[in-house]
Parts: sequence; C-alpha cells; structure tokens
Amino acid sequence: MLQRATNTLDKAIELGLQIFHIDIVTAFLNSPVKFELYMELPPELIQFGTPKLVKLLKGLYGCHDAGKLWWDLLHNVLVNDMNFIQCTNDPCLYIHSTKPIFMGVYVDDLPLVASHIDHTWFCATLKKFFKLTDKGPMQRCLGIEIKQTVQNDVLTDVILSQGKYTTDLLTQFGYEQSKPVYTPAIPNTFLVSNMPNTEKSITDVTTSNTDSITKVSVKSYPSLIGSLLWLTLQTRPEISQAVSQLSRFVSNPSPAHLTAAKHLLRYLNGSRTLGIHYSKTANSTPLIYSDATWASDPESSRSVQAYVILLYGGAVSWHCGIQKSVSLSVKPVNFL
Repeated sequence: MLQRATNTLDKAIELGLQIFHIDIVTAFLNSPVKFELYMELPPELIQFGTPKLVKLLKGLYGCHDAGKLWWDLLHNVLVNDMNFIQCTNDPCLYIHSTKPIFMGVYVDDLPLVASHIDHTWFCATLKKFFKLTDKGPMQRCLGIEIKQTVQNDVLTDVILSQGKYTTDLLTQFGYEQSKPVYTPAIPNTFLVSNMPNTEKSITDVTTSNTDSITKVSVKSYPSLIGSLLWLTLQTRPEISQAVSQLSRFVSNPSPAHLTAAKHLLRYLNGSRTLGIHYSKTANSTPLIYSDATWASDPESSRSVQAYVILLYGGAVSWHCGIQKSVSLSVKPVNFL
C-alpha cells in the first residue's frame, strides 16, 4: 500500500493532478456469493418458526471469502465497465486506458489521482454500481496526514507528515511534555550490547512528571520500537539511523538502550510536524545519495550503510542498516 501511494503521488505531482478519497459504503455486502454458504443465526434473532440456518446471498463481514468476493466484483466493474487496466507490478493499482486517472485499492478505500473533471466522471460512473462517499481531497491515509496545495486546479505541492501519530506516541509513553533535543540519537554514541548508561539521569533531562520515567521500560521497549519503525518507514527518514540501532536490542534492552530510546522521543517532541515535502517546481530527475561507515559496528566489525532517493524535492525511498558481510577495506563498503 505504501509503495502504491508513492507511485501515485509521483504521478500526481508530475501531471498536477489532485488526490481524492473515495469510500465504498458497506463494500463487502455488495458482492454476491458464488457458492452455497450458510450461517447460523445468533440466539437473539431466533424466534418461533424461524430457521436456525440461513443461506447467504451476499458477502458478509467476517466470512472467510468476503474479501476475495469483493475484490472480484470491484475488479470486474473497473476493468469491464470503466475501462481501467490493472497494473502488472501492483495488482491493487488501476490505470485508466484513455484518461489520466490512477486509482489504488485498499479494501473499501479508493485513493484517486485525477483532475476535477475526471474525478466527477469517476464518482458518477461508480455510483451506478456501488453506494459510495466522496470525501473530497485526501487528507489522511493509514495515519499519514496529506496536505495538498492547489493553484488553478493544478496540484503544486504535497506535504506528508504524521503529527497526530507522533503526538499519540509521545502521550502513550509519557513524553508529550519532555524537554526537546536537536538530534535523533545521542551524539558520538554507537549502541552495543550490555553497554553502560553514560548519559545523565532521565530525571534531569525530562520534566518533573515522574510517571514518564516508568512508561519506557524493558517490557514496553518492543512496542516502542515497533511504533518508531512505522514512523521512520513512512514520513521520517532522518530517524532511520537511530531506529536502526535501537531495533537491534528488542529482545534484551539495557538501561543505555532505554536512555537512547527516550532521547529519540524527546527529539520527536520537538519535531512533531516535520514530514516530506514534494513540489512540482523541484527537480523531477531522481537524486540518489548513499554513504557507508567502514567497520563502525564495534561488535561485528560490519559497516553501516544508508541511502536516500529524492524525487520532486522529497524522499521516496530510504534505508539505513548494517551490511550483511564484513568488508576488509574501505573501497568495497560502498559497493555492497
């Protein structure tokens, strides 16, 4: 879904098309059942003379094949009745055969990249088959906030951020009022197993709320890392290196690792609204930056490598992690 969103976003910026959000009402209930399927009624619905079993004519939420039945129905409507072509590389992406329309499918949500005229045509045509809700320009997708700038019906800028998600994360771990810092990781520190806790006491660097000290613990550490991974994979490439280090110690974090995780939370508290900005006036040629540090992991002597790919001024792909093999010299590091 995320790669699909990136692909459609690139096309939206390139062609100046807006991103709309369409929701199919009770999507699974539209698809007919192609085989005999029976359901036992709940006791509350069984009355005198009422059968205990009923035959389902339409898909029902909770049925094993409900998603597949809905997918088949939607696919037939898009391909046979609306002249869409299914993308071979991404089956959940559809492209119109003659119009500049790009549509993704995520269960009952349809992100649509099109002009205003084509958007109106699409909704009017799809309403002949399904009951739908046109939510207008897309503002949120999978927790990602989308801000579109339109001039003369042409999309010029898109900003992706996760401010609400970050705020909820900070609140969950008690760091919504912590003192901000300006780096995602503790400077000049490379995390290793069983390292001593060298930074100042957490009480000294956070607020006086002692409850915030206990919410980041060994027990909650895996949950925190999972939340941070989701954040860095979507809209925050600058914390990739810090999250990559923290994620290596999920099974047995030491106090130093907890301190580094709290440091990252304080950085996020001071940068909640940061995100990725794409602009139509920026460079449309992909820019690729890559670098590596030779044998920087003191435990395995492996190198850390990172890259980022920019398109229209914003990052579309990025990664930071330890290489799988050990390099004996500096030169091979950049080719692995």
